[in-house]
Amino acid sequence: MDGLTCTREIRRLEQEGLLRGRVPIIAVTANARQAQVETAVEAGADRVVQKPYKAIELVELMRAIATPEVDEENSAG
Repeated sequence: MDGLTCTREIRRLEQEGLLRGRVPIIAVTANARQAQVETAVEAGADRVVQKPYKAIELVELMRAIATPEVDEENSAG
């Protein structure tokens, strides 16, 4: 299964209520064409990172897309 197929499957499972919450997905591609980025987003990716990238950039992005849910839960109490 490729990444786009996997992303679509995860989003399908979320819609059917078979997964709790939303799974953050970052697509990584070596193809820098805008069409490739759009395809990943249409499949359900939250963000797209193009190679080459620095590990710290990816870690910061992971933190950024994973943190909002945690912040909402903490501010609700």
